[in-house]
Amino acid sequence: MNHCKNIDSVSLKLSIIVVSWNTRELLRKCLKSVYATVPPLAFEVIVIDNASSDGSADMVAECFPDTILVRSEVNLGFAAGNNLGIARSSTKYIMLLNPDAELLPGAVQKMVEFADDHTEAAIVGPKLLNSDGSLQKNGRKFPSLTRELLHITKIYRLSPRTFDRKWEWGRDDFDILSEVDEVCGACMLVRKSAIDSVGALDERFFMYYEEVDWCLRMKQWGGKIYYLPDAGVAHHAAQGSAQIGLAKNRMAYRSQYLYFMKNKGLVQALILRVLSALILTAMYVKQRIIGRRAKSMGMFHQ
Repeated sequence: MNHCKNIDSVSLKLSIIVVSWNTRELLRKCLKSVYATVPPLAFEVIVIDNASSDGSADMVAECFPDTILVRSEVNLGFAAGNNLGIARSSTKYIMLLNPDAELLPGAVQKMVEFADDHTEAAIVGPKLLNSDGSLQKNGRKFPSLTRELLHITKIYRLSPRTFDRKWEWGRDDFDILSEVDEVCGACMLVRKSAIDSVGALDERFFMYYEEVDWCLRMKQWGGKIYYLPDAGVAHHAAQGSAQIGLAKNRMAYRSQYLYFMKNKGLVQALILRVLSALILTAMYVKQRIIGRRAKSMGMFHQ
């Protein structure tokens, strides 16, 4: 596992940044896939451990000694964690990779080759696959107030295909190369020169919407975002955020508000803020009721 050792930093072409929080076994699989599939490309791996308590950092140090390991004393979140890695890198390309993702053979090479051939590409995203090998759609349109309202209220379920084509994905075929608005942050190849021009991720986003905002800034700068179906990556979706329950929803709605406030204006942001507050309140009340019922049932059976 010495693919990075003794390679001069000037010759490195790619930095792979993984931000992890309590995902030890997923992280192990992720890093195994990196070291198994990325060579012979000259690369480095930077793992930012966000104050994990499950031994993730020690596992990286022991099992992947060539990895650059940064141990944060606090959970910085996705944006700030990745920015730590970006600040340490000077390679032509940077790949943001979730610890719950596994690179399939040839994926990185195809993404890098595509970016080399398409100098207008600021970001390239792969085809994502679920754990069972089924398609996990990637390459969305930018969020709009209408789309967010239809999604939050579940009205989109009345005609999901129309919703997908008009508001979310803009296409039905995920086997063709497409220029898109944004790609999922689970795996994205980013041109370092684009980052130098646009700036790093906005650290006001702790988690969610940060890559959407980044893609928007890249496109406003003049870069293009591509979905490359020839490159495959397995994504065991949301394994890190699944640990935090209701707090996940609070963070998602907070980031939604920040995104709309920053890019769409106060009125649209406040509409979503009020609606999300009502939904969170309903979720909290429901959770309390279920908890009380479970407690009462437990007392009854005693």
